[in-house]
Amino acid sequence: MEQAKGAVLTRRGFVQAAALTGVAAALGTSAAADHLVHAEVAYAADEERKVKTLCRGCITECAVIATVRNGRVVRIEKNPEEPRSGVGLCAKGLSGIQALYHPNRGKYPLKRVGERGSNQWERISWTEAVDYIAEKLEEMRKEYGPDALIYTTGGGGHPQFYTAMRFNTAFGGGNSFEPGAAQCYIPRLTTFWLLDGMNADTSIADGNCHELYFEDSPVKNYVIWGTCPSYHGPSLQGKTVVNLRERGVKTVVVDPRFTPDASRADVWLPVRAGTDPALLMSWLRYIIDNELTMRSSS
Repeated sequence: MEQAKGAVLTRRGFVQAAALTGVAAALGTSAAADHLVHAEVAYAADEERKVKTLCRGCITECAVIATVRNGRVVRIEKNPEEPRSGVGLCAKGLSGIQALYHPNRGKYPLKRVGERGSNQWERISWTEAVDYIAEKLEEMRKEYGPDALIYTTGGGGHPQFYTAMRFNTAFGGGNSFEPGAAQCYIPRLTTFWLLDGMNADTSIADGNCHELYFEDSPVKNYVIWGTCPSYHGPSLQGKTVVNLRERGVKTVVVDPRFTPDASRADVWLPVRAGTDPALLMSWLRYIIDNELTMRSSS
């Protein structure tokens, strides 16, 4: 990415600048604030470019191509090179241009100048913002200790919740919560690691399980347990399940709700809420007693 003055902003340079700023805030110093990088991309008049990127509208992160004209995104479309993207983007992904250029989008730091709730703000520089935040954090740490800090990173699918934890370590303590990952995603993965050492994401709702997206997938049976791809990701996960059924994959839905996926399933198990652990244990007992494996045809 080129700046207006011709300097090059590399990925490494950006990461270094972000890291230095985070440390400065954590340690209560503005030493790294001047390392913040301001980048502007210069375009020739009427120039149009196709930029490969991805959608951050949800955790799926579909591959997209953005058409940029005179420095402004004018079109978003799916990238056909990635099989997960399917035949097109969902309405949320296509609305990315509106989110990018919405007049209420926060583009620079604002500092409250009136009473709380009066909605009065003034624009400040990034250096001022980093200094102010670092000062307040240091005051709080000295008066109450590092464990007084509590922070969150937003909903599930946020790509940087581990970065927030790293900041917490540099700060010396604190508490965090994340309304998607911390209550669902991270505990699930941690349980997998502890039980069988598997370091993988087994949920199609999180956009992984990549073997499901390809036509030569070895999957023969697919259990949809407590989720509904046709609701949660109709443009990708929902479509993928439809494609699996067309290829002869058998689907089993474990859900007390009669969802669209349940209506199309080969087997629907409408278990009473709270009894699914008993079902899971019975399956495990059957697998152990019959010496089955995940690749068994039974």
